[in-house]
Amino acid sequence: SHPIAGRASDIFAFGVTLYELATGRHPWQMGGLSVKNDEPMPPIEGDFSGRFIQPIQACLQKEQSQRPTADTLEKWAKFYIENGY
Repeated sequence: SHPIAGRASDIFAFGVTLYELATGRHPWQMGGLSVKNDEPMPPIEGDFSGRFIQPIQACLQKEQSQRPTADTLEKWAKFYIENGY
C-alpha cells in the first residue's frame, strides 16, 4: 500500500502540520515525492523538548503501522499540556 494513504493519512498530515508550525517549513523539499523516495525526515531544530519532537517524528513514519493512533496522540498532548514539557 501507499505509505501515506488510508486511515493513517490524517495522522501523517497532522505530523506535517506540527513540523511546519515548529520550523516554518515543510519537512521535505519535494513533498510526497521525497517520502516516496525514502528521504529521511529533516531534524527539528530549535529549543524543543523531546516530548514535543517525539510525536511529530512518530506521526511522520513512512509505515502506517508505526504511526501513533489518535488516542495515543491525545494522551501525549494531555501530558504535555498538564506538565509543560
